[in-house]
Amino acid sequence: MRNFQLLNSQIDVSAMLIQQQMNGGEPAVSDMEVSKEYTPLKPPPQLPPPVPQIVITEQPHPKLHRFRYQSEQRGSTAGSILGVRASGDRPTYPTIEIQGYHGPAKIVISCLSTDDPPRLHPYRLIGRPECRHGLCVLRVGPESGMTCSVNNLAVQSVLKKDVAKELEQRQQCYPNPFKVPVGDASTIDLKKVRLCFELYLETAPGQFRVVHPPVLTDTVYDRKYNPDLVISEMSHCRAPASGGKQIMLLTDTVNKEDIRVRFSEDRPDHLGGLWVAYGSVRRVHRHVAVVVETPAYDDPEITSSVMVQIQLERTTDAELSKPLSFELHPSHNRIPKQEVQSPTSNIPVTQEPTPGPSYLPQQQDPNLLPVLFSLEDLLYLPPVQQIDPRIPNPQQFGQELNNFTARNAPVTEEQVENLSCEMLEFRIDDMLNF
Repeated sequence: MRNFQLLNSQIDVSAMLIQQQMNGGEPAVSDMEVSKEYTPLKPPPQLPPPVPQIVITEQPHPKLHRFRYQSEQRGSTAGSILGVRASGDRPTYPTIEIQGYHGPAKIVISCLSTDDPPRLHPYRLIGRPECRHGLCVLRVGPESGMTCSVNNLAVQSVLKKDVAKELEQRQQCYPNPFKVPVGDASTIDLKKVRLCFELYLETAPGQFRVVHPPVLTDTVYDRKYNPDLVISEMSHCRAPASGGKQIMLLTDTVNKEDIRVRFSEDRPDHLGGLWVAYGSVRRVHRHVAVVVETPAYDDPEITSSVMVQIQLERTTDAELSKPLSFELHPSHNRIPKQEVQSPTSNIPVTQEPTPGPSYLPQQQDPNLLPVLFSLEDLLYLPPVQQIDPRIPNPQQFGQELNNFTARNAPVTEEQVENLSCEMLEFRIDDMLNF
């Protein structure tokens, strides 16, 4: 019996050693000790359900839409607010997605001001059958993937005298979702709006509850007050480095109080890395032509030509047009002149030789725009009376040129260029009036 008890104790010790080796050398824990330290596992905490919200997946384009008055509507259409990813051959539209909810809902879209906090804007949303009283109400559901692309939606302007009345009517049918009073209606900026999306969830057939807060888009500007800056043509594509040469730029519509001409040069090897100078704008002609005097280069004594960039710049928001190449040549590098006879006088006049038609580009740089016309081209253009007898006869300037050269012989290059600019402005007047 004693030997049997000894054998059992040895078996227990061996079992404890084996268990200790299996535990990585740690002493084995008895069943009683395990039962004392055991605690039941708790279930993981339940996460709160996601909050329904509107996410704007594509913002409206800020500058491609023009606000139109009711009298400007072309039939039943009034344009459309495009998306920020829209291109010339592929239009896109503002798009939203409802996240954290899967079921029937509706979206109310309205116009708000760009103030902080936003106020009601008097302009209306039109263009879709769902638009009523300046608002647009859209239905969204699982069948559409809880997304909505808002096409055929336009902004309609109201007259300034009707702004207060429009705001009063709007507040009666649909108050500001941000609970902000209208205040002084005359302080609302009528040149830009922000679209407001408000989410309503359907809790029962025909019953909805609103989800706060609403979501605002980026600012949408009226295109007629904030057009893109474009240089279409240049009367000259080169000027002396000393500055002071008048050139004319044909542009899209610009605001004469909010435009300047920027000359710049990238200099990666110099301190600062950029040279910038602004020309002196002499006048803006009919909002489509800018007469500017070129600035002086920072090194007016250069011995070889320098290619810089010329751009239009809007002073209010510093927006720039597409850069074009412009040549600054040494001030003393004059083309040799030869004497020619004036057509109606024996007094010699100095004139630069013209190797070919001056309206063709003289350089191979593809970024250079061709000059419009030389003085000779303008004089020998067909009479505009053949197009429309109401246009004044420009040939009177030919006689004026002859008289000018007779009184001021010899004529300098600057005088001929200035007279050419005046002649060009006159022909632009003819084309615009026509």
